[in-house]
Amino acid sequence: MPDKTKNTDRKSLSKLFGGDFPVFLLFLVVAFFFWWSLSMNSNYETVVNVPVRLENVPEDMRITYDLPPSVTVSLSGKGTSLMKAARMCRKHVIGLDCGHFVTGSQRAARAVWDLRDSLASFLPQAVMVRGITPDTLAFEFVHQSRKLLPVVVSGEFKSVDQFFVESVTFSPDSVWTYLLDSDIDVVSVPVNVEGMPVGTDFLQSDVALNPLGGSAPLQPTVSMSVYAEQYIEKRVDVPISAIGFPTGVHLKTFPSRASVIGWVKMSDYDRLSERDFKVGVDFLTLNSADGGKAEVVLMEKPVGVKNIRVMPGFVEYLLEKDL
Repeated sequence: MPDKTKNTDRKSLSKLFGGDFPVFLLFLVVAFFFWWSLSMNSNYETVVNVPVRLENVPEDMRITYDLPPSVTVSLSGKGTSLMKAARMCRKHVIGLDCGHFVTGSQRAARAVWDLRDSLASFLPQAVMVRGITPDTLAFEFVHQSRKLLPVVVSGEFKSVDQFFVESVTFSPDSVWTYLLDSDIDVVSVPVNVEGMPVGTDFLQSDVALNPLGGSAPLQPTVSMSVYAEQYIEKRVDVPISAIGFPTGVHLKTFPSRASVIGWVKMSDYDRLSERDFKVGVDFLTLNSADGGKAEVVLMEKPVGVKNIRVMPGFVEYLLEKDL
């Protein structure tokens, strides 16, 4: 048997779309636009946030507590104008000249009602500014001075594969820095290299500047060039000399030579010899000698030799006097 329910539904839909429904729908659309047009031409009130920014801050002033990011503006006007005003407020930032603030020792303030002229420059003429909050904008500051300071190394590099740093240069080697009155005695801007590994003869990188106290470098980084050399251990046998012995008193030690062991540059390995070192026993230390043995001390060494030790550290000795 045919489904009577389905046939009834088809007849109902046919009457709906084939009869007065399109006319009803058109009437509904026209009514909506008529209502929207009346609404947009009625007067309303709204609030919008307008961004603000401090401009033309002098060099001798450092802002410690800035302005709020925006002010709240109460507006009134027709609906269409208010919608346009809201869009314009999102696109504009009001620049506030620092010179227009009334400054005290460490605080500057300005009434916000005089921002009406700035708002009027981009708001529709039909929109009226009813109020602005907060009623006062203020910021805090401290005085500072500018000084050209050298960039220096702070901390120790970490040697890798026996590479030791020979020199460090910076580009630029000095930077302009703002100093608070309390930090006027700061004489340099440090770069912290503590633990920075060096495992090659040349290393270049951009490094951050580390302010001291309230100093504020104008640039955050500088280029650092690190020059290093690889070291190797070398042993040199050197005769033990007598230091400060009175005339007629002679020293004999057992053994008569000591080994000087240290880290030297690979480029200097073949050049260094016993003539570059001097070890000896100081006469003044004999009275406090450890167990009847004399201490061997290093008296001369070339520049650049690292981690030097003398072996043996103590020797047996014998004093002889002229008859």
